[in-house]
Amino acid sequence: MTYWRNAGVTYLRYSTIAAQCVRRAIKSDKRVETGKDESTIKRITVAKNNNILINLEHNKQNMDLFSELKHFGQAKLNKVQTVVKTQSGKLFVERRNDDGSVVCSSEKAERCEGFVIDTKPDLNIGFVMKGVLIGSQDVAHNFDLLVDNSITHILNVAVGVSNEFEDKFIYRNVPILDVPEFELKQCLKLCFDFIDDCRNKYGICLVHCNAGVSRAPIVAIAYLMFKTEITYEEALNRIKSTRSCINPNPGFVRQLEIFEPYFLKRDLSILD
Repeated sequence: MTYWRNAGVTYLRYSTIAAQCVRRAIKSDKRVETGKDESTIKRITVAKNNNILINLEHNKQNMDLFSELKHFGQAKLNKVQTVVKTQSGKLFVERRNDDGSVVCSSEKAERCEGFVIDTKPDLNIGFVMKGVLIGSQDVAHNFDLLVDNSITHILNVAVGVSNEFEDKFIYRNVPILDVPEFELKQCLKLCFDFIDDCRNKYGICLVHCNAGVSRAPIVAIAYLMFKTEITYEEALNRIKSTRSCINPNPGFVRQLEIFEPYFLKRDLSILD
């Protein structure tokens, strides 16, 4: 074996000083050889020196980025204006002063349709297949509704939504971010296993997220596709017939369209 005593190399910004450090490191490296031929020792030496150069370059890039961030200020941001719509349909223009305070200009001349804030809980439960239901966090936090629907297991795919009745139901948390770039394959198997375990015990599993519009439905659609060997569109329409508001984000949809040929053959290898 060969043992190395590393000369302490300080990573410096300037390439000339960095090169000097490398040369000093090469000269001061000590090695104790036990059964290594000369060619092996040379290869180890080259590899070690290359690692030092890579570390120096990486450190230089980090320092350059740090320098850019250090000298970045709010003054370099482009000034923008934001159009704000009120419930009644009035439009205002909002902007920030140099001191950071927010200023709203006078009302714009044009108007648009207003909106109504819905404060009622969403207690609609969607039917996926025998033993599987979907809903919003409002359903998951309504004990009487859970009991009335004979729910035994709760799959929480939201982020930051608490499990309210952990002493009454069996929970599993599989956090999913509702953004198109989130990779579903990293969590679908976990979800499928939990739902299967529930159904094998003749229980009923509620799959929920926050609003019950994108994340919980996409898990339910994927499960229905795999278990019944149907297409994405068929699974979407079946679940939508009992929970009309579902609308998975486009990134989720594209991923299930890729998984579809595999699910039609009951093949989960695409999730590995």
